[in-house]
Amino acid sequence: MQPLSKTPDAMSAPDHPVSLFAKIVIVAFVYALAGIATLSLSFTEGYAAPFWPGAGLGLAALLIWGRLCWPGILVGSFLVDLWMDTSISVLPMASINATASTLQALVAASLVHTLLKRPESLAKDPDLLKFLLFAGPLSCVIASSVGVFSRYWFGSLPAEELWAEWLIWWAGDTLGVLLFTPVILLLWQDRRTKALQVGAHRIVFPLLITATLLLLGNYALARMEQNRAQLELDRVFEEISDLQFETLPRVIQPLIQLERFFSASIWVWPSEFARYTQFMISAPAMIAVDWAPRVPAEQLAAFERTQLQPLEQTHHVFELGSPLQSLVLAQRSEYFPVLYTEPH
Repeated sequence: MQPLSKTPDAMSAPDHPVSLFAKIVIVAFVYALAGIATLSLSFTEGYAAPFWPGAGLGLAALLIWGRLCWPGILVGSFLVDLWMDTSISVLPMASINATASTLQALVAASLVHTLLKRPESLAKDPDLLKFLLFAGPLSCVIASSVGVFSRYWFGSLPAEELWAEWLIWWAGDTLGVLLFTPVILLLWQDRRTKALQVGAHRIVFPLLITATLLLLGNYALARMEQNRAQLELDRVFEEISDLQFETLPRVIQPLIQLERFFSASIWVWPSEFARYTQFMISAPAMIAVDWAPRVPAEQLAAFERTQLQPLEQTHHVFELGSPLQSLVLAQRSEYFPVLYTEPH
C-alpha cells in the first residue's frame, strides 16, 4: 500500500495543467453532488446539515490529488449554496461560505502532513485515528464559525439560534471528515490491488456501516419531527376551527337582534344606537358595529330627506376617499350608506 507521505503534495513533479483542471472539475462536481444529495436526504429545515460528507470528500481530494485542487471545493460549495437559494442576494454569503469551506480543507490537509510523518501504511498506522480525532474537530471549527457568523451578519439567522446552528454545522463537518476521509484514502491507495489489503477492511467497513446508520437515523428522526410538527399544526388548526364555530353564533345573534330593533322602531336616534350596541362592541370578536341599510337608487332622494335631514349633520350620501375626503357619489343601482357606527 502506498504510504500517505507520498501524496501528490509531496511529489516534486507538478500536474499537467490539463490534468489539474480535470481534477478540479471532478472535485467540484463530486462536492456539489454530495452536498445536494445530503440536503435532499437529510430533510433538515435549517441551513446546516447534521451530516456533511462534503467535508470529508474535500479533504480526501486535497490529500490524494494535492492542495492545488482547492478551487474544486470552492466551486462545489458555492454551487450548493446556489442550489439552496438562487436569488442574487445570496451571492455574498455563498462566496463567504465557500471560502470558509476551502480554507477548512486546506488547514486540515496541512495538519495531515504535519501529524502523519511515518511512512507506514494507512490501514496499519495507529496515528491515523489520532489525526482524524484531532484534525477533524479542530479544522471543522473554521467553516462552522465563519458560516454561522455570515448568516447572522446578513440577517438570515436570529441571534438565539447561533449556538444550535454552529453545533449542527460543526458536528456535520466533523462526522464527514471522520467517516469519509479515511474510507476514500484507503480505497484510493488500494485501487490497484482489486481488493482491500489486510487490515484495511477493519477501518473501511465499520466506517461505511456507521455512515449508513447515521444517514438512516437522520432520515428517521427528520420524518418523526415532521410528523410531530404536522400533528401539532393539525391540533392548533382544530382548536382555532372549534373556537371560530363556537364564537360565530355569539357574534351573529346580536346582529340579528339589532336588525329586529330597527325593524320594530319608527326612528332610531344615534344615542339609542350607541346604548343598544354598547354590549356588542365589548365582545372580543367584535371590533365595530355599523348600520348600513340597503337603499335602491330610485329611493336615494327620499332616504336623504327622511333619514339624513333629521340628524342635522349632512343632507346627502357621499363616498369617502383618501385621506378622508368627500367624493361625488358614483352611479349605482343600489347603495348601502352607513347611517350609524359604533364606536365612532
